[in-house]
Amino acid sequence: MRLRRLSAFAAIVALAAACTPAATVGPTTGPSTGGTASAGPTANPFAGTTVNVVKAGDHAVDDTTIGHWIDALKTDYGITINLNATDSAETSLRAVVSGSADAAVAMSLTGLVSLVQQSSTDVKLVAADTFASDYQIVSKASITGVSDLTGKTEGISAPGDASELASHLCLNNQNFDYSSLKIVRIGGTSARIAALLAGQIDIGAAHIADALAGVAKSNGALKILLDCGKVVGNYPVTGLVLSGAYISAHKDLVQVLVNEYVNAMRWAYDNKDQFLTEAAAWVPDSDPADNMTSYDYFKTVGFWPLNGGIDLPSVETYLGYAAQLDVLTGKIPTTDTWVDDEFVTNYLAANGSR
Repeated sequence: MRLRRLSAFAAIVALAAACTPAATVGPTTGPSTGGTASAGPTANPFAGTTVNVVKAGDHAVDDTTIGHWIDALKTDYGITINLNATDSAETSLRAVVSGSADAAVAMSLTGLVSLVQQSSTDVKLVAADTFASDYQIVSKASITGVSDLTGKTEGISAPGDASELASHLCLNNQNFDYSSLKIVRIGGTSARIAALLAGQIDIGAAHIADALAGVAKSNGALKILLDCGKVVGNYPVTGLVLSGAYISAHKDLVQVLVNEYVNAMRWAYDNKDQFLTEAAAWVPDSDPADNMTSYDYFKTVGFWPLNGGIDLPSVETYLGYAAQLDVLTGKIPTTDTWVDDEFVTNYLAANGSR
C-alpha cells in the first residue's frame, strides 16, 4: 500500500510542478494545489491544504474506509479533511452545489442522478466507496416472514436513497408488493435502529454491524428478516462526489483524493486486523465480535470497489435498478453528465486492476 501511495504521489508532484498556480481549495484552505514545488522532487505541493467534506449520518463500521482515507491523506500529503456530518444525502449534495463543501463522501447515487435530472447541476461521481449493499432488513421478531409485511411500516432515510433502494430490490426479489408498505421518513441507520427498538416502525434497513448490534440490544424483540446484500448483488451504491467546477480548478488535488480513495478500499480488503483496529476507533461503541462478522460479510459480497467502482456497465446496472423500481423516472441523465471516470482511469493505469 505504501509503495502505491508513493508512486501516485510522485506522479502528482510532477504534474503540479508543470502547472501554473491554481485557486485555493475551499473557504478554509491554506496553500494552492498547483504551482512549482518549493524544493526537490519530493516537495509536497499539498501540505497545509484543507478539503471540506460532508457525509450524511454518523460514522459506521461499513465506512471505516473513509476514516482510513482521511488519515492517509494527512500522513502522506499533509492534506486535512474537514469532515462534517449532515442530516441527509440531500443536504450533503446541496452543500457541494452551493460550495459550502468541496466534496461529499458515501453519497447515494440516486440523489445525485435526481439532482442532475431536475436541475442540470454540474456534479460528478469520481469514485465509488461501496460496490455492494450490506443492508439487512431488520424487523420486529413477531414478523414471521415477508408475507407478514403487508400494511406494515418501514422507516427510511429519504425516498429512493441507497437503503430504500436495497430494501425495495430485496423485497421485490421475494415477490413482495413493496407498495403495500407504509413508508415513513426516519433518518439514517442509527435512527432507524432506534425507531425499531422503540417499536415505532416494523422494519428498516440497517448496515450489517448496526443490524447485529440492534438485534442484540433488543432482547429478542428484533431479528434480521432478510440479507439484502446477498440478494441484490454488485453495483456502485455510494461514492465520492464533487462539483464540476471544483474538479476543473483542482485536478491534481482531485487525482490524489481519488488515488487514496481507491487505496483505502484495497487496504480494507487486504488488511483484516488493521481494518478491525481502525473500525473500533472509528465507531468506539461498536462490538468487536460484530465488527469481525461484518468484515467477513464485506469480503463475501464484494463490498469494496477495488477498481474504483465506476465502470460504466456497473453504473448502468444501478440505473436499471432505479428505473425498474420507479426510483428514477422520466428521462434519466446520461452517465457523461454525472460521472467523471478520468481519475479512476488514471489510477488503474498506474496501479493496475484487481
